[in-house]
Amino acid sequence: MISYRRIYAIVLRHMYNLKNNFDRMVDTFYWPTVDMILFGLTVGAFTQSKTPVFFSIILGICLWFVVWRSQSDITVNLLEEFWSDNLANIFAAPITIFEWLAGLLVVSIIKLSMTLILLAVLAYLFYAVNVTAIGWLGMVYILSLLLTGWWFGLLSAGMFMRHGTSIQTLAWSGPVILMPLSGTYFPVSSLPQWVQTLSKFLPSSYIFESMRSVIYSGEIHPEWLLASFALNGIYLALAAWFFMRSFARARENGIAHLK
Repeated sequence: MISYRRIYAIVLRHMYNLKNNFDRMVDTFYWPTVDMILFGLTVGAFTQSKTPVFFSIILGICLWFVVWRSQSDITVNLLEEFWSDNLANIFAAPITIFEWLAGLLVVSIIKLSMTLILLAVLAYLFYAVNVTAIGWLGMVYILSLLLTGWWFGLLSAGMFMRHGTSIQTLAWSGPVILMPLSGTYFPVSSLPQWVQTLSKFLPSSYIFESMRSVIYSGEIHPEWLLASFALNGIYLALAAWFFMRSFARARENGIAHLK
């Protein structure tokens, strides 16, 4: 039976780590701030700040951090346990893998909320852009991209369970692959044809295309949203299966020996 107290313990463990770990504070607040200011000023230098293009870039920055933050709070928090030699201690305690994962997902939602609030405030203060102007669709976009980040995080975490920290750079470099393929800051149609074909298999590409369609023409395209959630559901199920298989294999070989 799942214990909510044990899930809360995992959440508390990582929130204390956020409070006392400068690296995690930088990831949560500093880099989002730098990206918002740097990309915003760069795009603003070439476009008018009140154009749909400028609005789509600013909103794209906010939405991209949904993917980045949600996957990072699975992969980096797992790596934290590797680095501190704490992984074996966690699962020696009466904490199940499901409770541990649930705790990490709750942490990702909490930290994502803080990052998005910061970005929304910066967008308004620096560029007079109200990122909440798209209304309820913003929550739909966030939910879909949250699922994208989770399945990518579980996929990466499964790789760490098999290969340890020798491939830890995947936690930072891996998600960047999704950015151009998703058309985060530009239409997918501007990509080479073979890349556009790959983009059709990424749920995040439908979200960013939908976001631009709403901003430019007011069209919602519900079929794109359905495609995004359907792909996310498939990939999340497969990534969860892969992670659980990798975890079972790691336990058989000895978690304490993973580095």
